[in-house]
Amino acid sequence: LASKYLEIDLSQQKMYFFIGNALFKEYRISTGAEYPTPIGEYHILNKAGKAFSDIYNVWMPYWMGFTYARDVGAYLGIHEIAYAVNDLGKPFYKHGYYIGDMMTGGCIAMEPKDSREIYNLSDIGMLVRIVP
Repeated sequence: LASKYLEIDLSQQKMYFFIGNALFKEYRISTGAEYPTPIGEYHILNKAGKAFSDIYNVWMPYWMGFTYARDVGAYLGIHEIAYAVNDLGKPFYKHGYYIGDMMTGGCIAMEPKDSREIYNLSDIGMLVRIVP
């Protein structure tokens, strides 16, 4: 499909990273439950080392936006599992550690080590293919 791309399989809760038409690596992910992760072909629109969601009041490290959901009024992206910060400044997973389950608000959440790797290997404009 491209020299380098991501394929997200919603039924398996897995992401596949292809480089040069060969599978480079497979990752466990979490996709949308409250708002379904949309099926289709997208491209990475932007990247940020650490993004913040005003909707969920959580931090999303290694953010890569891939589409704007007009009905929600927010971008959807690929990122490390989101976390909040308590009154003492300590991070915690607001909804538990849900990688492998459909638990996000439409985004694609990943394990911390995996999200950093994907972020560093991905480029703006890169294909993101989401299949049922």
